[in-house]
Amino acid sequence: MAAAAAASAKTAPQADDAWSDVCVANDTAADAQIRDGYPVSLATDLQETLGLSDAQVADVLGPRRTFARYRDKGKRLGLPESERLFRYLRLLQQGRSVFGSSEKAAWWMTHDNPALDGRAPVEVALTAPGAVVVEELLGGIEHGAPL
Repeated sequence: MAAAAAASAKTAPQADDAWSDVCVANDTAADAQIRDGYPVSLATDLQETLGLSDAQVADVLGPRRTFARYRDKGKRLGLPESERLFRYLRLLQQGRSVFGSSEKAAWWMTHDNPALDGRAPVEVALTAPGAVVVEELLGGIEHGAPL
């Protein structure tokens, strides 16, 4: 996964471009966007940015066949999938703020981290509590806390 992430991070669109309409700073606006459903293209952008396989995207968003159905029909994601996607978009934007680029944030998200018991942040963030742990770790890095 690490090599794929590094290769795709070089060619993936900057989060500023691909996700400029995603509101992560205002929870009220984010709630409305999630309820409306994100376009499937955002999930594809996330997949490319992180270098995830279809199976890994299924881990992130839900059943592989459900994601394939959204993608094949060009439908907007449902509420559960949009909420999970938002979790990763927020982490990537926070990572970009901490590390200075989408590429560095994507690399950090996909590599094992000793502070996360040797797991990659993308794996830890599969659950809402895990995402909070990753957010707190990024906050600690941003503020120079010893890890």
